[in-house]
Amino acid sequence: MIRCADCIVHTFLAEEQHIILQALTAHAKFQYRRKRTISKQKKKVEYTNAISKMILGKTITEKPAVKNVVALCAPVGAKLVKR
Repeated sequence: MIRCADCIVHTFLAEEQHIILQALTAHAKFQYRRKRTISKQKKKVEYTNAISKMILGKTITEKPAVKNVVALCAPVGAKLVKR
């Protein structure tokens, strides 16, 4: 598995998907950049949700207070792993 350097919570399976998801992550960060009052943990969940919506058309629901943030593995199989 490849760890994305530009991404906070995502782990990827392949390089092509890594590049695609890097772009999507940048887009998600841009969308949420102005929401400075949101806690860091909540932002992680929001980035994950934005990206999962773009890829899967689904939102991953996870409580912001939970320390084990759900990481979105590459769209192949769309596995969810806890770190």
